[in-house]
Amino acid sequence: MGFVRTIYHSSLSLFYMYTIYVYIYALTPPEDIKKMRNIGGGQLKYLTYWDMLIQCFYFTLALINDVFGTDTISKRRKSNLQKMRDFLFSTVVFAAGSFVSVSFWSLWAVDRKLIFPVEFDTWFPMWLNHGIHTLPVVGVLIEMFTTCHTFPTRNAGLLTVSAFASAYLSW
Repeated sequence: MGFVRTIYHSSLSLFYMYTIYVYIYALTPPEDIKKMRNIGGGQLKYLTYWDMLIQCFYFTLALINDVFGTDTISKRRKSNLQKMRDFLFSTVVFAAGSFVSVSFWSLWAVDRKLIFPVEFDTWFPMWLNHGIHTLPVVGVLIEMFTTCHTFPTRNAGLLTVSAFASAYLSW
């Protein structure tokens, strides 16, 4: 299972790196969309962008842990990489990935124009849309069932998720 998990982590890490590259450098939106995207914090105003960065960082960290860290359930024998991987997954990675996917597709189901107008299809590829809005929940669910994570205390988890949400909202 360790080799398969390493392939999984490396695949998602590389995919998110490529997705971020395409999202930043290869898209050619119309001028009015470009101007709108650059107002008020640029790409950082979108939670989906934050989530892409978080997912990329997490799966890269998980890959590094697969190669150099540990994968044990004994608290005394865990490497710092595994501790960080488990903490990030249990707090920010799962919460952000699930929220982005569920909220995007829920709004899409109610009224697509609210979140992703049909005009975007001409310059925003469907694979990229799914990579940003579908893969996060699929990725974290597969991760949840293939990797044993140690969860933080309830207070530490709630405090971290609340701090992340507050940081995003204040931005």
